[in-house]
Amino acid sequence: TLAILKAGAAFLPLVPDLPRPRLDEMVRDSGLRLLVTTTALAAAWPGPHEHPDLTVLHIDADTSDTDAADGDAWTEARPHPKNLAYVIYTSGSTGRPKGCANTHGALLNRLDWMAAAYGIGPRDRILQKTPIGFDVSVWEL
Repeated sequence: TLAILKAGAAFLPLVPDLPRPRLDEMVRDSGLRLLVTTTALAAAWPGPHEHPDLTVLHIDADTSDTDAADGDAWTEARPHPKNLAYVIYTSGSTGRPKGCANTHGALLNRLDWMAAAYGIGPRDRILQKTPIGFDVSVWEL
């Protein structure tokens, strides 16, 4: 997740424990184009095979195609504050789950506020305790 944010992209957490129809709907509704997963998780969820526009990247697979990439190409992006940072879907308790989007700027504002309000500095550590499907997990990351 952090690598996706540092690349200036947006992420959509797909919690493997969710029912398959819900995962399929999130992929369809969001327009997800790249799924970063493990081989085992991809095999357990046949959904990617049903989404022809979805590219699946197995992070535990052989990465020989990217090993030879120019090291200078792998620099940290500087996303515009209005660029999308993530989409997290609601529980759907009031009907159909909805994707809630947040920008890099809004996320930075939250992190700046948390650092000031709680005196958090570079030497501090935050416990990652919240499941990735909830928005509170983002600032913990």
